[in-house]
Amino acid sequence: MSTPLAPLQPAFFRPGAALPPVDRPVPLRRGLRRNKLLFAVSFLVLAGIGLAIVAALPDRYRATTELVFQDRSSGFGGSAPLMLDRNAIETEAAIIGSRELALRAVDALGLVEDAGFNPALQPSLSFAFGAWLREQVLVPLGMTPPLAAQPMPPRGFLVERAGDAYLARLSVKPAENARIVAVTFTADSPALAARAADMTARLYVEGRVQERAAGARRADEWLGGRLERMREDVMAANGRLDAFRRETGMLEANGASIFREQLAQVNAQLVVARGARTEAEARAAQVRRLIAQPGGLETAAAVLNADLVRQLRLQETAQQGRIAELRVQYKDDHPRLQEALRELDGLRRSIADEVSKIGISLGNEVEVARARENALQQEVERLQLLVDARNETLLSMRALENDLRSRTQLYEVMLARFNEAKLQDESLAGPEARVISAAVPPAEPVFPDRATLAGLALLLAALLAALVAGLRERLRSGFGSIRQVEAATGLPVLGTLPSLPRNVLSGAQPHELALDIPTSDYAEAIRGLRAGLTLAGGERPLRSVLVTSSRDGEGKTTTALSLAALAAKAGRRVLLIDADMRDPGIGPALYFPHERGLSTYLSGEATAEAVTEFHLACGFYFIPAGRIEEDPASLLSSPALQALLQQKSGEFDLIVIDSPAVLDAPDALLVARLVDATLYVVAAETVRRDRVRAGLQALRNAGGAVLGTVVTRLDSRRQAAEDSAYVPTLIEDRRQPAG
Repeated sequence: MSTPLAPLQPAFFRPGAALPPVDRPVPLRRGLRRNKLLFAVSFLVLAGIGLAIVAALPDRYRATTELVFQDRSSGFGGSAPLMLDRNAIETEAAIIGSRELALRAVDALGLVEDAGFNPALQPSLSFAFGAWLREQVLVPLGMTPPLAAQPMPPRGFLVERAGDAYLARLSVKPAENARIVAVTFTADSPALAARAADMTARLYVEGRVQERAAGARRADEWLGGRLERMREDVMAANGRLDAFRRETGMLEANGASIFREQLAQVNAQLVVARGARTEAEARAAQVRRLIAQPGGLETAAAVLNADLVRQLRLQETAQQGRIAELRVQYKDDHPRLQEALRELDGLRRSIADEVSKIGISLGNEVEVARARENALQQEVERLQLLVDARNETLLSMRALENDLRSRTQLYEVMLARFNEAKLQDESLAGPEARVISAAVPPAEPVFPDRATLAGLALLLAALLAALVAGLRERLRSGFGSIRQVEAATGLPVLGTLPSLPRNVLSGAQPHELALDIPTSDYAEAIRGLRAGLTLAGGERPLRSVLVTSSRDGEGKTTTALSLAALAAKAGRRVLLIDADMRDPGIGPALYFPHERGLSTYLSGEATAEAVTEFHLACGFYFIPAGRIEEDPASLLSSPALQALLQQKSGEFDLIVIDSPAVLDAPDALLVARLVDATLYVVAAETVRRDRVRAGLQALRNAGGAVLGTVVTRLDSRRQAAEDSAYVPTLIEDRRQPAG
């Protein structure tokens, strides 16, 4: 017995190697190529629907009415115009497109009775079909009673819905650099489009006129009431002023001026009196000083200036001159001289009496001056009190007069403004906006542009069909091509086995077909798989190969049988081992009972030679599974299986082992560690990609070396379209030393 070869470690999937992280997205071109029929059907259906929708689209006509806005006077006591800026124009445009105006237009145009604006008059297709089915089929058959007439919704509800439809078709846009607003309406009828645009503009203009008239009336009423209250305030202020004048006795505003004039006069007299008193006191003081001196009184100015005293002095002087003459003529005792002297004494006594009287008179003058001064001082004080009192009264009166004057002036100004406003409101009876271009029923519809829409429908149908095909390919749970298998597993595809319909097999087994018809596609595919295995072995040929899959039913047993049969036909000594002791497949396919086989050998009940059989038609040796075991994993994990493989690897050129699916039982994981390589079978259209990746990951974790994959049940026509220029790169020199 020769020494067994060590298990190979292919570079494609050694133990410990990681799977590709995610599947790469399928290019759109390949997705379309693999789903050409689905794309074509989807495109035709979607294009037909799109073209039918375009053909069924109703015509839409659009008419436009243009309004121009003008500046106008402020309308209240001034001629300054109200300038309309951009914001004002946009505000007016918003008013034109308001819901209130739309409801008025709906009512004026009678659109509630129009099916295009009344939802109750345009039932849906499903509702119409249901009503037809009920009335035409179900009611005649007696399956349902006739449907009672549905009440019409309230008119208010219909008007609101018609208003919604009206606003959806109305467009109000102000011009960029002009005071013009375009009112555009879109309708199914050109006449309705023009009528609706004109009606909207007319209702707006009339509404603005009515609003201004109502505003003018409200302003007149408010101003009239305000003026009446102001007139009453003026009358009340005038009454208060009259009552105050009557109470104070100041019927005229110059009452206080009289007192001030009297006070000034008395003050002037008081000044004079004070001067006279001072002068009298000075003369009296002088007289008193002269009286104290002998003969001094006679030298007083008052005495010297007195007429009588001056006359008496003149007489005295003349008498003295006469006496002097008499002294010359007569002696002192002469009677004439004595008489002259007596006359002189009489004159002197008269002068003394007059001087005394003058002194007394001066004292009296001082007292009189003082009395006059005191009287004038009292009069000044009395007049000052009167003036002060009159000033307070005058201030109060002037306050009342000012209040009356201001109220009167305000009343007069408001009255003038009121009259001006009424005149200007009458002059502003026209609208501040006017129609400069009435709507004309359009000759051509603006929608739809059927040529453009048809092109867009075809383009959209193509895009949607491509999307459907791409999603179909993206959501495919299985594999559609060799590229996808290699991208998902990271392993080379060593062979592809086509699907074999029942009419092709004609009751035969696939391996029998490969033997009987060597030129068939299936036989060529098996030979291609053998070539891949040979190349994968490199310098050291593979002696033992495990064939497994993710789930049962993917073709692993068929692949193992066919591979063993054609290898034996090529002249190689082949041993086929059925390691599926749960659901054996080799024995039934070879029409061989399985009472004795691998299970009896592993349990020690038979030798290897006793369980090894030869199939004459196929030309290979095989070991059936034997009886079905409850716990085959414990038998496969025994050293007997490793010993069996070591023994048979020296006797045969190729050992092919068929095991249960990786995800169904741990049996394949136990066997994978004992063989040179594992061949993983993938059913292209049926197995899920995540299950394939899970099975390969389990083999990796178990330490098995996966050589490559075999893709079964692959649609040959689709694969030819997908990979017409694709030739799998099998294995040239990718093996690396184990380690």
